[in-house]
Amino acid sequence: MIHSTKLLQMKLFFILCNINIVHYPKRTWYSLEFFRFQHLYYKVLRVLEAEGMHLKWNKLLIGFSTGIIAGALISQAAKKKTISSDVALSLAKKAFKENGPIDGSWIHMNPENIKKYNLPYKIYRGGITRTVNNEVEQYEFLVDAMTGTIIEVNPL
Repeated sequence: MIHSTKLLQMKLFFILCNINIVHYPKRTWYSLEFFRFQHLYYKVLRVLEAEGMHLKWNKLLIGFSTGIIAGALISQAAKKKTISSDVALSLAKKAFKENGPIDGSWIHMNPENIKKYNLPYKIYRGGITRTVNNEVEQYEFLVDAMTGTIIEVNPL
C-alpha cells in the first residue's frame, strides 16, 4: 500500500500537471480547467479526510504566495533592460573629458540594432564636439545600450 504522504504527493502532482497555458496575442494567460480542477480537489480532500489528515490552509497559502512573488521577481530580474540615452551620453562625455574639455554633444534618443564584428548590438549613436589648438574636432561614437560601453569612436 502506498503511504499517505506519497498518495497526497501523487494527487497534488496530478492536479498541478493539469494547468494549461493558453496563448493570446501579446499576453500569456494561465487557465486552470476549473471543473476538472475542482473535481480533483474534492477527491484529494476526501482522501485526506479518510486518512484523518487535515490540510493547513495557511501554510498552503504562504507557500503559494511565496512562489508567485519569487516567480515575479525572477522574471523581472531576467528581463534585459537598456540604459537611457542620457546615461549613455554622460558616460561618453566622461570618457572624452579625460582628454580635454568638450564644447558640445548630442545623442539619438532611440537605440538601434547593428552588427559589429558579427555580433549583434543595441546601440545609441551620438557625437562630441571639442576645440583643440583652435581647431574644431568632431567625433561620432556608438555606445552599447545594455552596458554603456563605448563600442566605436570615429572622427568626422
